[in-house]
Amino acid sequence: MSSSFNCGCKENCSCGCCTPLKFKARDVCHILQETQCIPGPQAPQVLNKCFVDTHEISNKRMILSPSVTEPIFEDTTCNHNKTLLVLSSIQVNIGVAQPISFTIRLRGSEIPLIVVVSADNTRLVQVEDFKSLAASNLSGDNDAELEITIQKTFCICCDTDCADTEKYSSFSRLQQKGESFIATHTFDEIVKVPPILAGGATEIVFEDFTKNHNKTLLVLQNSNFRDVSITIQTRTCNPPITADLPRGGLRIFQVENFKSLSLTNPINFADAVLFITGEKTFCINCNSEDNQKLESCCNACEGCCNRKCR
Repeated sequence: MSSSFNCGCKENCSCGCCTPLKFKARDVCHILQETQCIPGPQAPQVLNKCFVDTHEISNKRMILSPSVTEPIFEDTTCNHNKTLLVLSSIQVNIGVAQPISFTIRLRGSEIPLIVVVSADNTRLVQVEDFKSLAASNLSGDNDAELEITIQKTFCICCDTDCADTEKYSSFSRLQQKGESFIATHTFDEIVKVPPILAGGATEIVFEDFTKNHNKTLLVLQNSNFRDVSITIQTRTCNPPITADLPRGGLRIFQVENFKSLSLTNPINFADAVLFITGEKTFCINCNSEDNQKLESCCNACEGCCNRKCR
């Protein structure tokens, strides 16, 4: 099934006081989140604080129809990554395993890596600057079943103080001058989307109201007997990421500055049921001006910030 999006790194960054450090790949100009912010002519340069983290996908399976190619994993983030892929062809129910061809695309390269896994076998591949994974059933007569395990270690940078931060913030502009850290939240849920006749059709299943930079892994598996449409909104992508999730299909996305996930059920008589797992790694800034104001109010009131200080 197809997907359509146009986001990732900006070709030209102009955010007021910032001068981005960039490298030119063949297909896109990637901003490495190593922006140098210079608030004034005599002010020192402040480099972002960067960390590494790992997102993992374990033992996910999908059946491929004969002679069909399906996109599996698409990464729209900007930072450097190293990704380990464990790719297997396994036996389908009571059938036999089939050979599967995997296509791996990398940022900065126009030539994909083609990895052919023979029937009932496994291949391991580690790559740099992973971009996408697709799988093709090499059998013209029988279904093939794949199993994948992926570990993706990536850079994530905090403390960006560009003028265009305000444009993508749900709240007021965040002045990040203190210590930054990262943490990861995980989720593993079953989600139901009501049918069109019940007034459901499209359902928002995940919304993010935070302000700091994040990288979010979304793993979606369709247990339904009809396709389901996916819409992923980010704070920096316009238009949104859209994709169709086929019956029994598996789609994986890693995005930057995740904002919301919506699902559309095209069926008019039954719920759509999806399994959604993922990880959200985010920056948290303990000494920002906004946070200090809230904490000062709490200390002064000895209670909730929503009450006026006496």
